[in-house]
Amino acid sequence: ELFMELVPFPPIPENEAQRLEVLSRYDILDTEPENAFDRITRIAAASLQAPMAFVSFVDRDRAWFKSVFGIDIGECPREGSFCGLTVAIEEPLVVGDAKKDPRFQKNRFVEPEDGVRFYAGAPLRTPEGFVLGTVCVFDTKPRTLKTDELAILEDLAALVVDELELRQSMSGALKARDERFHDIAVSVPGVVFQYYVSREKIPSFSYVSPVIDQAIDKNASGKMIMTGDWNEIVVEEDRAGLEASIMESRKSGEPWSWEGRCLRAANGPGWFRISAIPRSLGNGDVLWNGLLLDVNDQKLAEEKLAQTQKMEAIGQLTGGVAHDFNNLLAVIQGNTEHLADEAKGGGRALEAIFRACERGASLTRQLLAFSRNQPLEPQNIDPARLIIGVSEMLQRTLGETISISLDLDGDLWPALVDPTQLENALLNLALNSRDALCQGGHLKISCKNANRDEIEAYDIGNQETCREFLAISVIDDGMGMSKEVLTRACDPFFTTKDTGKGSGLGLSMVYGFAKQSEGHLNLESEVDRGTKATLYLPRGREATVEAETERWQESQEKKNKRILVVEDDPEVRELTARTLDTLGYRTCSVSDAQAARLELSRDPNIDLILLDIVLPGGVSGIELGNELHHEYPNLPIVFMSGYAAPTTMENQDFIKTVPLLRKPFDRATIATT
Repeated sequence: ELFMELVPFPPIPENEAQRLEVLSRYDILDTEPENAFDRITRIAAASLQAPMAFVSFVDRDRAWFKSVFGIDIGECPREGSFCGLTVAIEEPLVVGDAKKDPRFQKNRFVEPEDGVRFYAGAPLRTPEGFVLGTVCVFDTKPRTLKTDELAILEDLAALVVDELELRQSMSGALKARDERFHDIAVSVPGVVFQYYVSREKIPSFSYVSPVIDQAIDKNASGKMIMTGDWNEIVVEEDRAGLEASIMESRKSGEPWSWEGRCLRAANGPGWFRISAIPRSLGNGDVLWNGLLLDVNDQKLAEEKLAQTQKMEAIGQLTGGVAHDFNNLLAVIQGNTEHLADEAKGGGRALEAIFRACERGASLTRQLLAFSRNQPLEPQNIDPARLIIGVSEMLQRTLGETISISLDLDGDLWPALVDPTQLENALLNLALNSRDALCQGGHLKISCKNANRDEIEAYDIGNQETCREFLAISVIDDGMGMSKEVLTRACDPFFTTKDTGKGSGLGLSMVYGFAKQSEGHLNLESEVDRGTKATLYLPRGREATVEAETERWQESQEKKNKRILVVEDDPEVRELTARTLDTLGYRTCSVSDAQAARLELSRDPNIDLILLDIVLPGGVSGIELGNELHHEYPNLPIVFMSGYAAPTTMENQDFIKTVPLLRKPFDRATIATT
């Protein structure tokens, strides 16, 4: 239907019946497109700079196209066709301007203003001399054909015939081998490919296993296979690295290795790895046999592990620093109190020291929160009641320019969490949102139940015992964070705020609190799109929360009792004993567990032990306290520490009853503990 009103062509050759028999023997008609032939058309189009190219086979009544480039057409009538005329004359055919050629002037494919003007075709001549079809190019502009360009077409036509001969000569064993290769290629965990780059740097694929459609976006992979351009499937930011890796492998002859992001068949871009072995074909031509492997899950796991290890390392560092710093603050604060007594008040200078100590204590509490070493008192709480209470406080704190809404699911589970620390965490998240909402905006706090299956990607708690969580989200529509800032948002002391306007410990504290509570903090943010911070906290028991066990406190009539202070830091030990002395107690002090045991054996009149949790000599304060509790069950014990107590002890009931004096402490605190 494409070709009408044609002038007569040369008559059908006398050997037509034999020619058709040979064509049938090659078993090529109506077969699926193949890369071996598509490569021919791509090379023909590129070499002659033509917009269209064909590999055609001329049957009894039609010209059928095994491969096409630049146009979507499967066949056309033989009569009046360019390819049909080439077969009839059994010689190369060049039509410089079809509009001026009486054989094609009335051709509907030529008549339009943008129709075919130029054609050049070389015959597909078998070893016996039969012409079966053509390798040809078309153009919409008239042009001439150079001698070397015609030679390229003839060489490509010879390659097509060689391919036909090779296929015909293949034995059953060779076909079986191909079938086995195909079975292997579709079975391996990745996309098997054969990639070729000629000395003219024209790339093409000799083979790509069909499983590519399961791994890579089909439209992108189709373009890549057609053009030989890997950039069709690679995200723009990673293309430079891909090109460099190909050039390096081609130049050095070393294996080609690359890792970057490609357009996946599902779930957006993902990480892939290319591993390929090059083979030089001479004259600068290189063929790679390789594998394209989806490594997205592995890459995410590696990034997650690296982030976890980084946070653990920073946590250990900050926890140790906070512990030592708390001891220093205890010495400064305690001695300042004594100076104030001696100076009868001490004036503004001593008041400034007290305020500095309190700020330092607040800083160490944040560091301990991040390092998961703050003392927690988890309880079963009603999350909805706590969030409503916090929201009322936030409305006053954030100001009138920020509106607050709540989205609380019905039938919320209780949460097992320290309520005070959760309130602090929500306050920190809300203050971060306030800073992001510099011109005002909206803040939403939501809470819902969440199963582990919903948050499987996060490293949360004990996977055997923690299966259900509360998801509490603080969502704002503020300025948001870039990807670079988001990756560092929980690092201690990292802040994007101006100098003096933030310590960089807010999110660090929230992150540490979530992890120590066997939960997780997840941040999602885009620049100018806002931020969503979600706290995942373990589900508590359904039973009503029992009242917290009352702590032991001295009455005024026991002020003259004898106290044993066990503390390894000599300055803290001396200060603590001195402070207790000023409160009317009698004290003796030792530095480790062995000395404490010896002192108790010497003095049966000790009324209380003030015991530091971190002790030298291989026995911690917790372990010593547990030991002494069994040996002296009626002897009261008070722990003190700037660090957290271990929670995995045999006698949990004993641990719960022991008060904890947190460093740095002032005289009033130690007096009421």
